[in-house]
Amino acid sequence: MIYIVLGMHKSGTTLLAKTLHRSGIRMVEQESGESYYEGNKFERKETSLLIQTAFGQNEASYLLPSLGADLLEELKSDFNKLMCKKEETGVDWGFKDPRFTLLYQKIFDDPSAVPHKLICIYREIGQVVGHYLRYQYNFLHKVGIMPKVLSSWCVYNETLCSILENGSVDSLLLKFEEIRHDSEYFKMNRVLDSHHLVDCRTEVTRKFQGTPPISSMVFDWIENFFLIIYKIRIQQICDRLEALRYGTKMPDVFR
Repeated sequence: MIYIVLGMHKSGTTLLAKTLHRSGIRMVEQESGESYYEGNKFERKETSLLIQTAFGQNEASYLLPSLGADLLEELKSDFNKLMCKKEETGVDWGFKDPRFTLLYQKIFDDPSAVPHKLICIYREIGQVVGHYLRYQYNFLHKVGIMPKVLSSWCVYNETLCSILENGSVDSLLLKFEEIRHDSEYFKMNRVLDSHHLVDCRTEVTRKFQGTPPISSMVFDWIENFFLIIYKIRIQQICDRLEALRYGTKMPDVFR
């Protein structure tokens, strides 16, 4: 079985990949001894290289990478070859790369063709925005990156909703802020089959502390301005995510 972790950057995908790997699903071929904060992101080299080749070397690809149409068929072919090769081993395996969230529907245009499961995660927009802004020390850079991050959060999570609302694949949706609680974290047992879930949360406790508030009153005003612009779109996405998480039906107008 293939286990695919989907979700935007800085939303907890590494924690899910690490948990799956420690629980017996081969998410990477060889685990390094380093922690997340030392650069270990639990990303499979084969899949990351395929995606990186498609998106290019631009560091800004963590936001909204674009994929050339001429590369799409080649990428689909390469992924199919990789999956066939791994299937021959008979070992449960998987991969995570946040950018694959935007590629999933293009690569798996027929989800039933390749048996797989999806473990998805989302994080509140304020926490994601805060993460990116805390590493921008120039005021103008902060102002410039904010609409990009807001737009990216919307696109990633709208895509996640679209994938899950299709309902054709065994899937699970988790909320990052809630996985500190056993009732949320151990939902992963639903998709693990015979594997025993290993709790890896204590190794990423710093992530649960949240992002410290930005002290500048002027910047707070600018932040609120951008959030107002995106307010309706953000609320609709949050409603869709919560409906999917709790298994309730959303009105067709949101689909």
